[in-house]
Amino acid sequence: MRIESLHSRAISVFIGLLLIVGPCLAQATQASLEVVVKDPTGALINKAQVQLIRNGKSQSLNSTNQRGEVRFNKVPAGSYQLRIEAVGFKAQDVEIDLAAGQHQKEVTLEIDPIKVDVDVEEEAQVRNTNPNGAAFSNVLTAEQIAQLPDDPDEFENAINQLAGPGAQIRVNGFRGGKLPPKSQIREIRFRMNPYAAENHDAGFGFVDITTKPGVNSWHGSLNFGFRDEAMNGRQVFAPFRGPEQQRRFGLSLEGPLWKNHTSLFLNADGSLFFDARPIFATTPNGTVSDLAFRPSRRLNLDARIEHVLTKTHTARLQFQRNAGLQNNLGVGDFDLSSRGYSQDQTEYIARLGDSGVFGKNFFNEARLQARWVMTEARSVSLGRTILVPGAFNDGSAQRSGGRRQFDIELADNVDYALEKHGLRFGGQLEAGGYRSNERTNPFGTFQFADLDAFEAGLPTQFTQRIGDPIVKYRQYQFGWYVQDDFRVRKNLTLSYGVRHEFQNHVPGKFNIAPRFGWVWSPLKSGRVTLRGGAGIFYDWFAAQVYEQTLRVDGQRQRDLIVANPSFPDPFS
Repeated sequence: MRIESLHSRAISVFIGLLLIVGPCLAQATQASLEVVVKDPTGALINKAQVQLIRNGKSQSLNSTNQRGEVRFNKVPAGSYQLRIEAVGFKAQDVEIDLAAGQHQKEVTLEIDPIKVDVDVEEEAQVRNTNPNGAAFSNVLTAEQIAQLPDDPDEFENAINQLAGPGAQIRVNGFRGGKLPPKSQIREIRFRMNPYAAENHDAGFGFVDITTKPGVNSWHGSLNFGFRDEAMNGRQVFAPFRGPEQQRRFGLSLEGPLWKNHTSLFLNADGSLFFDARPIFATTPNGTVSDLAFRPSRRLNLDARIEHVLTKTHTARLQFQRNAGLQNNLGVGDFDLSSRGYSQDQTEYIARLGDSGVFGKNFFNEARLQARWVMTEARSVSLGRTILVPGAFNDGSAQRSGGRRQFDIELADNVDYALEKHGLRFGGQLEAGGYRSNERTNPFGTFQFADLDAFEAGLPTQFTQRIGDPIVKYRQYQFGWYVQDDFRVRKNLTLSYGVRHEFQNHVPGKFNIAPRFGWVWSPLKSGRVTLRGGAGIFYDWFAAQVYEQTLRVDGQRQRDLIVANPSFPDPFS
């Protein structure tokens, strides 16, 4: 009886393990594939037939949606063949190996020369002289995006290096905030059309990041990383190799709230980081050689909802919270540990955007952004500061207080297409309210010529900022533009327009900025393209600069300077 009872229990346990492990093993061998179909210009192809074939047998057949994408979920891992067909394009077969997990494949179909009567040499000239075409922009493919770093900060730094100095990054048209994870990015386009009237800044390009539209199934991803000082070398003036460590994580979840209509995207990433900065100073008591421990942490949260209003209109609602704390800043080199301070920053961003076609020739893009930013600094010590160039810096960092700001941005751009003209017009309003109580150097700073002068008690200068640091103000700025891309011939396009800007704190509101550009492709092969342009640009008066003019105006605050003061009492 006991043997039969034990045998029955063993069978029950075995069946239970199969029920638990079986689905896990099945899930571990399943894959998901997302296919994006484009034409040679990069435009998305709707209603393309995508067939998934394995061992000569069709596994599934789907059509791309208006965003040019189709998805195959929960297919067994292995080797497959994709068969893509669309009206007016050559059919294309693609071999693909699917391992367990999620995959993405971007396919570009060639135009069928039998169905479309096109002179390829003439099309090359037309393509190269299109200000909105590939000749004025570079696009990273899905495979290239996948090769970029997973860490959010390293990812953003890589984009900035690819774009060059001064380029601005826009996510779905919005500036600022944190970038979305790579898994939610459809396209990264580098635009170089510096003389367009729509641009406020001179000579700099734009990086336009477009996120993937709505999804029809729930899926997510988790990544984490760890790094320490094991592969680092000892810094030159450090007595030993300093500690360094970074622990980061990233989590994303996306899926449909209303299938084919509303999608939800959730992201979270954070990190704990510390490093060590060497201190190498010479004081009256001897040489100081040490390492300053600098910890920091950050946590970023992002939620985005995308809703398909109509077949040609998509609305986006997004909310971000980005927070970070850095400790022991200001320490290192000649600055002793007493010079440290911490800085805390929290940012909230709310965004609302709508884009789509109305009528036959109009495309409208509208966006609204509200942003709250709070920063605060705290010094690790209180008291006066002593600066001895080339020897040591001691005393308090004398940084306290912070800044509160609330700003909004409202923009609208309209495109109107004609036979030979591409009209674009729009406007942008930025307004903000600011309150600051940042306090710097309230206790005073002694500066000495060298170490001998310090030992003799002979400072060269004493400075101190006195008065009330509280400043409140508002600032707004507005700009509007109109431009036209006129195709004179198939190989020559002229771009001309005008921009008008003004700001409330700057006198003179009649700031007219004409712009002109041209592009010419003289050869039929399109191998040579000549471009040029000219224009007038105005720069905004930064809010922080205006804040300083209010703070140090001789009434709120003023800087007291004493030459050759006594020490330690500068007023004796």
